[in-house]
Amino acid sequence: MRLSDQTAEKILSEEIDIYDILAGTETNILDGEDAVLQNLYDEIAAEHRWHPYDDFEQIIAVIFDTISSEYA
Repeated sequence: MRLSDQTAEKILSEEIDIYDILAGTETNILDGEDAVLQNLYDEIAAEHRWHPYDDFEQIIAVIFDTISSEYA
């Protein structure tokens, strides 16, 4: 599964926040999209050897850039 174009557009326009999706407080997404972002989060943390809790801002920035390059 991947993000819907609608969710990607909302993330890129900053209508919804990646952090809110990962924290489970954003409900304006399709079922399963939170898992897509969580998997991406985990992959990026492992790839860059970043700590998932300490380096969340850098990880989210890479997620945003990834979405931007795939959906823009």
